[in-house]
Amino acid sequence: MTISLRTLRGEIYNWNFWAAAYIINGGCSDDCFSDFRGWLIGQGKPVFESAVQNIETLSELKETNDGDWEGLSYIATNVYEKKTGNDMPQGIQENFEITGEEWEEDDLKNKYPKLWAKFGIE
Repeated sequence: MTISLRTLRGEIYNWNFWAAAYIINGGCSDDCFSDFRGWLIGQGKPVFESAVQNIETLSELKETNDGDWEGLSYIATNVYEKKTGNDMPQGIQENFEITGEEWEEDDLKNKYPKLWAKFGIE
């Protein structure tokens, strides 16, 4: 079974992953969060699945590309269009409704202590 990039991006379109991106990057806009999700998928299946199971495993990452996550999400579209000469079909749409419980910035240190210990700003 093939799982699309859009499906995976939608799977992690939730407040928990936005919190992780926020902590790792020292802040994170909606565009930044979109780029983070593409970057996380690009880290490979073991990293992605571990983070889905326990988001604090992201604290074990040795490299986060200094929060420069833009670009990876465009690779599939660029390759498809270059190879076929056609626009990428819409196909499966990712989840556009963020899920989970919204957080306050002041709560992140306690909510994700391992991520905060490694990446958080005091």
